[in-house]
Amino acid sequence: LKHYEKINDSRRIVIALNNIGATYGDYYQNKQMAVDYFLRMKYIAEKNNIISSVAMALVNLGEAYFNMLEYEAAMECYK
Repeated sequence: LKHYEKINDSRRIVIALNNIGATYGDYYQNKQMAVDYFLRMKYIAEKNNIISSVAMALVNLGEAYFNMLEYEAAMECYK
């Protein structure tokens, strides 16, 4: 991630953020850290008009919020 940030490669940054978020959510069961990474991913993807990554971030955020029993937040992601 740091390497991609250094060279300002937005597409690879969002991929790395997604992978890190998924690792925190699935492997470490730390949903809040996963949400933090997915939110960052979504922001960078929106800023750089990477539509497929915005969609992926929203799906992953929805799943993380759902697993945290934050159903309203999850539904907002799926709208």
